[in-house]
Amino acid sequence: MTTANILALGGDGIGPEVVDAGLEVLDRLAPQGERCGPGIYEAVHGSAPDIAGKGIANPLGTILSVAMLLDHGLGRPDMARQVEMAVEQVLQAGVMTPDLGGTAKTSDVTKAVLEFLA
Repeated sequence: MTTANILALGGDGIGPEVVDAGLEVLDRLAPQGERCGPGIYEAVHGSAPDIAGKGIANPLGTILSVAMLLDHGLGRPDMARQVEMAVEQVLQAGVMTPDLGGTAKTSDVTKAVLEFLA
């Protein structure tokens, strides 16, 4: 049995809060000891120094990157679909950061995704 080793790097000023969101989802769902192969799963985006530290960065790209990791890296497409469905439900419920026209904070969106995963 092998272990999934995760290295999470924030590449810009909004990295830490968004990476934390993805790791919370992974921690909730990641199967212990399962792994299919190496991979890099990241939300690619530009720098946003104007919102750094304000708690309004959109975490959904990083959370959906966790879905890719579950599907392709850990061989758990069933869990990946759970994450994707939770994100869809959050968006349908209108829990969105300002970039999507909402008023939610990064942590609010993350909590909403986790609630739909519960």
